[in-house]
Amino acid sequence: MSTIENLKYNFIKPLISGVVGGFMTKHEYGNTRFQINTGTPLDRQISTMTFGAILGVSSSFLVESLSNITNAIDKKHKTKHLASFLTHSVGGMAAWALIAKALNPAEISNQEMMSLGKIGLISEIFSQWFHENFIEEDSFGSDVLDLL
Repeated sequence: MSTIENLKYNFIKPLISGVVGGFMTKHEYGNTRFQINTGTPLDRQISTMTFGAILGVSSSFLVESLSNITNAIDKKHKTKHLASFLTHSVGGMAAWALIAKALNPAEISNQEMMSLGKIGLISEIFSQWFHENFIEEDSFGSDVLDLL
């Protein structure tokens, strides 16, 4: 795989996950502000959409790395293999919940961890599916762009 393909895969998919996660978190939590605790005077509140985008991008990088380490599966067909699908779905749920809890352990309740985990599941699976079907070389989306 070329360097350009690796860069597309490693950055476009997390961006898609961040966008989907941001919008879904905004839909779920409305205009709630999330506090980010850094343990320094730089603690700050961020918007719901920004919080979801941060969780989406960071969890996608984490889950993709875990999937690449544990599953030797062609990148173009990750949602079609059970082991990879489970890594992405369970990993997306866990990453969203755990990263949110790590960013602010006192403010994120167990109920919110479950809610964020559901968003993580959907955003991770959607971003993987979208990437396989519209971004990857020889996908429907790339074929359409080639015609243009």
